[in-house]
Amino acid sequence: MRKKTILLVEDDEVVQDVVPLHLENKYRVVTASSCSAVKDLLLEDIDLAIVDYSLPDGNGFEVVNIVRTAKPYLPAILMTAYSN
Repeated sequence: MRKKTILLVEDDEVVQDVVPLHLENKYRVVTASSCSAVKDLLLEDIDLAIVDYSLPDGNGFEVVNIVRTAKPYLPAILMTAYSN
């Protein structure tokens, strides 16, 4: 049985390292650090997208729109470090 795959879209290298460490026992994690890098990864079997709000070439809402166009039923979690 294949591991479910999580797409992590995050530009912070620490988060890119830490999140997969906590998930790799049960999930396969693929990462992208920008909006533009997401399109190629959506060709893979993705089961969940975890998306940072603030990215160097756009924002998380743009990524979710890209994801929804390619995979309309893919669940997505939008996260941010902003306090407000």
